[in-house]
Amino acid sequence: RSRRYRIKLSGDGSTFSDAALAILRAHLHDRMTEEEYKEPKLSFESDHEPESVKTIPIMKEGRAALEKINGEMGLGFDDFDLDYYTDLFREKLGRDPTDVECFDMGQSNSEHSRHWFFGGKMIIDGVEKQNTLFQMVKDTLPKDK
Repeated sequence: RSRRYRIKLSGDGSTFSDAALAILRAHLHDRMTEEEYKEPKLSFESDHEPESVKTIPIMKEGRAALEKINGEMGLGFDDFDLDYYTDLFREKLGRDPTDVECFDMGQSNSEHSRHWFFGGKMIIDGVEKQNTLFQMVKDTLPKDK
């Protein structure tokens, strides 16, 4: 999906300053998920070939295979995750996972996706804090008037 903006300035020949453009970009464009095209695109075709989906040999190699892909892809699996996913695929599903599934599990398991983590009690040095992490983050946002 692409979006195009046409911004018409007053007829006095004014242009946007770099600072004004930066502010405009910040409001119109998410730099994490969108790209600004400074020149018109003739095509969205790419010569890039996607990598093939790889099977992670848990059935043959066990947890070691998951540990290897965890290190290679930076999935952030801890010991509990490694044991849980090894058991899930070997014992319950009876098949090897793909690297795509492992990446998805890593993203789903990251702390920013663990709402129970951010919504839970905050105890620092044995003292329970009044707000959860979610509430602390929300407090930094402007309030509606």
